[in-house]
Amino acid sequence: MGSEATVRDQSACENFQIQLTALWTEFMTSGTISPDVRPLIAESWLRSRGYGVDCHNASPQILSPRELQERLDDNREFLDFSSSTLQKINLLARDGDHLLSLHDREGYLLEYVVRHPDHKRRPNSKYVLGAKWDEASVGTNGVGIVLATNLPVQVVGAEHYCADQHAVTCSAAPIHDRAGTILGVLNMSGSYAMSDTRILGLIEAGAFAIESQLALSHSQGVISNTLEAISECLIILDEQLRIVTASRYASTLFGIQREALKERRIEEFFRPSDFKEKVFIGKKPFSYLESTFRIDGRTMSFNVSVTPILSRRKVTGVILLLRESRIINRMANIVAGNSARYNFSDIVTRDSKMLGIIGTMKEIAPTDCTVLLEGESGTGKELFAHSIHTHSERRNGPFVTINCASLPRGLVESELFGYEKGAFTGALGQGNPGKFELADGGTIFLDEVGELPQEIQAKLLRVLDTHRVSRIGGKTEKTLDVRVIAATNRDLQKEVAESHFRRDLYYRINVLKFTIPPLRERVADVSLLAESFLENLNRHAAGNQGSARHKRFSAAFLQCLQRASWPGNVRELQNTVVRAFYASADREELTPGDLPENFSCSEDSREDVSSDCDAVASDTSLRHPEPPSLQEMEKAMILAAVKSRAGDVVRAGQSLGMSKATIYRKIKKHAIDIRLFKS
Repeated sequence: MGSEATVRDQSACENFQIQLTALWTEFMTSGTISPDVRPLIAESWLRSRGYGVDCHNASPQILSPRELQERLDDNREFLDFSSSTLQKINLLARDGDHLLSLHDREGYLLEYVVRHPDHKRRPNSKYVLGAKWDEASVGTNGVGIVLATNLPVQVVGAEHYCADQHAVTCSAAPIHDRAGTILGVLNMSGSYAMSDTRILGLIEAGAFAIESQLALSHSQGVISNTLEAISECLIILDEQLRIVTASRYASTLFGIQREALKERRIEEFFRPSDFKEKVFIGKKPFSYLESTFRIDGRTMSFNVSVTPILSRRKVTGVILLLRESRIINRMANIVAGNSARYNFSDIVTRDSKMLGIIGTMKEIAPTDCTVLLEGESGTGKELFAHSIHTHSERRNGPFVTINCASLPRGLVESELFGYEKGAFTGALGQGNPGKFELADGGTIFLDEVGELPQEIQAKLLRVLDTHRVSRIGGKTEKTLDVRVIAATNRDLQKEVAESHFRRDLYYRINVLKFTIPPLRERVADVSLLAESFLENLNRHAAGNQGSARHKRFSAAFLQCLQRASWPGNVRELQNTVVRAFYASADREELTPGDLPENFSCSEDSREDVSSDCDAVASDTSLRHPEPPSLQEMEKAMILAAVKSRAGDVVRAGQSLGMSKATIYRKIKKHAIDIRLFKS
């Protein structure tokens, strides 16, 4: 029965071939294409005729050995990932003799596999390496149609354009790269009796398999190159939480070879209690703000981003991205503005004592010695602290300032040293680094250090001695690299004698001490500083108002400044100049009348002030009984501007750098009756 079916199949194939031959002959003799010819084949016949292909015995272009080798080298990856697929298809297609061929994007034959090792059994003697099988070379064939249409096709017997291929059936499918561009063609050629659609399906599956291998190789290459290049600590785990691979940076950071990391379980380094639950039940990305890793006896802190890898909603792996806490702290410092803003060139002085202090500070700035700055409030101790930092080797590190006097007593320890998750009621869920941790790699400036509670002084002493800090509620200590600059307006020796400040801490911070002289001891700096402050105000006003006048001091004004005692030091001088600048409204010259009523010149000095000074001071219409608020100064400025322009609001606004809408809004705000000023 089986033999009868085979005979019938062979008979049907022969009849079909006879019909195809008749259709082919009709086209070749008359140019007429029968409707019985498949459109895909008909279009290819027409293209082939247009190319001038010999319909009886076309000869494909064949590369020279050197050209062939160059093309093989150019397609090496393509060939390497296709070779195994060719062998597998060859085993699957067991019926009949056939030839499997692999062609590049131009149709050149790069590799083939035959059913039998005897090359004489090849379906066509033109199947040699380097032969070009596009339509322009050999007319209609499977490879040529695929290259022309980007579609899989089976070409049977006389559907081929050349008569010498009528005994062959070829099944071909395109192979694409990730962008969908044709890389090449997979083709199977054999007897025309092999016109079975299952053969074409097998070839299409083979082409898809090659595409998948190429895509996977590309992805693996991207991942491998990324892991080599990125300066991030990236770790990939499998579903058992074993390390599959890691970035080169992770290997360097851990101090473990990448191959040695593979297969190690992440629990060896990292053990948060909720990790597995979040990965396998939550199945969503999450992070730990800060988590401790224990690596071969060492402790390191990281911010950890966790991304589960899902396949059909099942976790098949995990990606960990680790960032060292010091890097996160550095970013936090940038956001918080924890950087030095001044250097020694910003210190305005011509006092010999001050110049000597600055010279010594420049010499010791590059060291890591602890510095103590003493001086009255307002002498500019913070300015000196900034300058020491910017003149040191730590200039690119953080500069963290903390005013010890401004901290609530119950929060001093957590602010300085940080706390762990759940350390106390109200603590952040992820814990929080303290100022010392934020200053790692840089400088911490402890202003008003004499105000620290004694219980905190003891812990500060330990941090300074060991260079290690332990957070509230923490079980481990972190090594820090921090330079300490402390400042106080108290007499710490007296505080020590009265048992208000720890003696051992005093000697620990008093390695290099500088006493900043008060302003009253450097009279020559008063006018210099005042002029500097005024210049800044003029520059700022010119930038904001455009037409603002350049203001100056009168001689009498400067005499008042130089004879004052300045209990508030440089800060008081600056505030006084600012107040006088705005109180003078649109006048160009600042006079003693612009000073506060309670401004303190010594009695004898006031008698020496010129009569002009007395005359101006007696004009109480330009004075306020107390230092004015900003609102009062703004109202005074507007009143003066409107008055000087006879009630012309628009011109008054222009003189103050205000738009028409703004000046009217402020007039309404301050309830100013402009009718009083109109002539």
